Amino acid sequence: MNITDRSECKDMSNEETSESKEPIKIEKLTPNSREENLIVKVVSKSQVSNVTGRDYTRLRVVDALVGDG
Repeated sequence: MNITDRSECKDMSNEETSESKEPIKIEKLTPNSREENLIVKVVSKSQVSNVTGRDYTRLRVVDALVGDG
């Protein structure tokens, strides 16, 4: 799962999706859950790390602890 700072997120609230699903709670997720809509609150996050991807692209990565929003 990729998580980015909300300030970097693209606003997709007006875009249509192939399946309009209601957001679900984190507790309802299973290992087989796919393409679910979630609203979460970031509880804490680590410092940003700069890493190099397999294709040698430069990435900024952060670990985030999230909970139900």
